[in-house]
Amino acid sequence: MNKIAEHLKRLDMSQRELADQVRTTEVSISRYISGVRVPKVYTAIRIARALKANVYDVFPEEDKR
Repeated sequence: MNKIAEHLKRLDMSQRELADQVRTTEVSISRYISGVRVPKVYTAIRIARALKANVYDVFPEEDKR
C-alpha cells in the first residue's frame, strides 16, 4: 500500500493541492490513495516530488514472498 495520505497529512496538503502540483485530477489522486489505481512511473515520481519525499518512501516495495 502507498503512503500518499500519510505524506499529505504531514504537509497539511489537500488532495486537490497535490493534484494541481502533479497536473492530474483529484479523482486520480483519490484512486491512487485507495489503491484502486496504480500511478505510472513518471506520475509516481511527480507525486513524490510534490510531497517532498523519496519515491520509495511514498511507494514502498511490497514483499511478495
